[in-house]
Amino acid sequence: MYAVQIGAGKIGRGFIGQLLYQSGFHTTFVDVDEALVALLNSHPSYRLDLVHDFKECLEIGDYDALHVSEQEAVTTAIARADWVSTSVGASHLASLAPLLAAGIDRRRKAHARPLNILLCENTMQGQSVLDEGIRAVLPEATLPYYDDQVALLNTFTGRMAPSPLEAELTVDPLRLIVEPCNLLYYDVDAVRGEMPVVQHVTPKPNFDRYMKEKLFVHMMGHSITGYLGHHLGYRYVWQ
Repeated sequence: MYAVQIGAGKIGRGFIGQLLYQSGFHTTFVDVDEALVALLNSHPSYRLDLVHDFKECLEIGDYDALHVSEQEAVTTAIARADWVSTSVGASHLASLAPLLAAGIDRRRKAHARPLNILLCENTMQGQSVLDEGIRAVLPEATLPYYDDQVALLNTFTGRMAPSPLEAELTVDPLRLIVEPCNLLYYDVDAVRGEMPVVQHVTPKPNFDRYMKEKLFVHMMGHSITGYLGHHLGYRYVWQ
C-alpha cells in the first residue's frame, strides 16, 4: 500500500506517518522545507518519542520525501496513492489545490479507483476551502470524475505534538516528541469507495459534532491554560 502525506511536520510525521508505517504503508512525505526533505531522504528512519507515564521510543521508516517544487514526481505519487492526507496548517491548505488537482487529473486518465483525501487540519472550513481551490484549476473534463470519485474528508486529530528543544534538535534534527493519543476520526458520510485500513483511523457520522467538540471543548482547556500562563508571566506549563 502506498500513501502520500503532504506536510512533514509534527503531525504529518509525528502522528500520520506513525499510523501509516505501523499499518504497512510506504509513505511519501511532501513538504516546502528543502532541508527537511533532504534530511528525510538521507535517513532511513526517524525517532518518535511517545511521552506519558513513561517514554516509549519508536523508529519510523519505509518512506521517502519530495519537495513541493518537484511537481511531476508529486503528481505521479498522488496518482498512484491508496491514501492521501494533508497536515500543513489551515492557512496553507488552499495552496495545495494545484498539486492535488494535477494528481486527480492524472488519476482520471489512468481510470484509477476512488480517492479519499484526509484533511488533518484544525479547521471546520478545510473541506470547502480546498474544494473551491481544486475546482478553480481542475480541467473541465475532470470535474465529473472529481465529483464522483474523489472526497475531501475533514478529520479530528487528537494528538498533541510539542516542539522539541533546540538542544535536542541539534543532536537529532528529525526527532519528534508526541503524546500517545492515537485518536483520528474522519467524516464517513463524505467517503467515496472504500477507505484503506489504517490503525486507529475511525469513521464517524454526523462529523460536525466531533469537530465542534474538539475546537470548542477540547481546545478550550489549552486556550485557558495559555491565557492564564500569559497573565502570570509563565513560559512553560510546568511553571
